[in-house]
Amino acid sequence: MTDPQYPQAPVAAPSPTWNSRFDFYNTYGHPSASAHGAAAFKQLSFGERFRLTANGPAFFFGPIYFAIKGPWRKGLSLFGVAVAISALIGVIELAFDISFPAAGFGAAIGVLYSTAANWAYYQHVAYGSTSWNPFEGVPLLRARK
Repeated sequence: MTDPQYPQAPVAAPSPTWNSRFDFYNTYGHPSASAHGAAAFKQLSFGERFRLTANGPAFFFGPIYFAIKGPWRKGLSLFGVAVAISALIGVIELAFDISFPAAGFGAAIGVLYSTAANWAYYQHVAYGSTSWNPFEGVPLLRARK
């Protein structure tokens, strides 16, 4: 039986490289979702924290990575955000006759894809998520105690 919020059935089990990420997500949810999860996240080594929150292939391949792994809707949403930000930067550059470095913009968009990829893939595999929201289940503002 599937959760009514997620109409698609969950997909096959993840590969062994994803198991440590999925174990953390199954136990604590997103690292910023609760104080308990944040405390457990802080106990991890730098490498473990980096692997949990960043994804190298997603940094370099962006929406293609999302399409291949499954949560293509989230990748397409992030692509739309990237296009909107690019258009806004273009307007600012024209209006103020300034130039932003293209590499900086490319890296920022890569980081956006990289940080959203692991959680989006977890939502896709564990719950069969078909949402267009790439930050589904991620609290943007959480009260700190």
